Amino acid sequence: MVDVDPTWINASGGVPAYAASELRRTEAVLMFGGVADRLGARQGVRPGADAVSLAGTTVTVHNVPAVVYPAVTSISGAYRVALLETNHELNPADGTNPRKDIVVCQVQDHDEDASGFRRARSFVVAGTPGATPVEPEVPAGSFRLATVTVPQSGGGGATLEVNTPFAVASGGVLPVRTAGELPTDGLYEGMTAFQQDGDNLVIWDGAAWQPTASTKAPNQQRYTASTTWSKPLGLKYAVVEVQGGGGAGGGAQATGAGQSSAGAGGQGGAYARTTFAASALGASEQVTVGAGGGGVSGGGGNAGGTSSFGASGTLVSAAGGAGGSAIATSASTGFGHGADSTQAITGQIQIPGGGGGPMGRGGLQGCVGGMGGPSQLGKGGGGRGGPSSTGFAGKQYGGGGGGATCVENSTARTGGAGGAGIVIVTEYF
Repeated sequence: MVDVDPTWINASGGVPAYAASELRRTEAVLMFGGVADRLGARQGVRPGADAVSLAGTTVTVHNVPAVVYPAVTSISGAYRVALLETNHELNPADGTNPRKDIVVCQVQDHDEDASGFRRARSFVVAGTPGATPVEPEVPAGSFRLATVTVPQSGGGGATLEVNTPFAVASGGVLPVRTAGELPTDGLYEGMTAFQQDGDNLVIWDGAAWQPTASTKAPNQQRYTASTTWSKPLGLKYAVVEVQGGGGAGGGAQATGAGQSSAGAGGQGGAYARTTFAASALGASEQVTVGAGGGGVSGGGGNAGGTSSFGASGTLVSAAGGAGGSAIATSASTGFGHGADSTQAITGQIQIPGGGGGPMGRGGLQGCVGGMGGPSQLGKGGGGRGGPSSTGFAGKQYGGGGGGATCVENSTARTGGAGGAGIVIVTEYF
């Protein structure tokens, strides 16, 4: 059995007599752990305004409370420090190479480290100049407050990166700048941190850090041209929608006396949608946006292009609509079907494009161009009913083009173009 002195209890005959290390150990219950030693504490400053600033060649460490844990032994305890504003002058720049300096907060306690000092202080540790400079090591009993990059002489002014860790009370929500600053020791189920780079609240569930809530609103990316999507920091999941391009309406052939011709409506582009966990997506993914099919004078319309997400469309894809056909010129009555083909679709939700409307001719009685088929995100071009006219274009996104018409003694007409596709990525944090 080991008796210890509780804080606080009256002394009798000089007992108990409290040592500084005892008081530090009892304060461990008030400090955020996050270290292997149960009587220690996470090093850092109280969250708030930056603890360090730079003006020219002068580094200023501002008034700030901090926790320092030298960890000389597993029972030495952590120190609470109130740093007072202090200016530090950088060493002159090297004439050839840049260097990296660090600003540190340090505690030296002779009773624990035999340093000959009993003090807390801030100071700058100058790095070694080099073509690719690296930071110097953090001295014993210290933690880093900031990094200063000092260019070679004549290379411009020094720059400051404030990378001070934060320390909070026991059980508090710990702010960290990135996932790399999350504690890896002293973890307990329910330990909570706020990851600033992704605006994520994360909780240790006993096995991993799990995101639980976010103050960041969803962000929607709308792509109308092929490009590359980059996964943002802090992404939890993404909903990807792809809309294929619409097929063009059929053109109308040239006519002579007593003749007519017409084109059928183009098919709408297919649509697909899938929800992905962030872990299922690469750092970047290919985005392909299908173009609307182009109309052809006097002939069948072109098909719309496939829209997709992921390399070679492996994650989500939706084919474009088929182009509408053209009915042959004649003085007799005739009809033709609108475009309505099977479409290749990949995704959790798959919706084919609507079929185009039929066409008809009636010689001197006139002709009818078919309506374009609708898509999930667009409408088809309207049908034509004479006189000789180019087809109506499909409405974006992915609507099929309408068919053209020609009455007697007319030059050929072009079917309406299909509406272009789109890829939409909605990002949730």
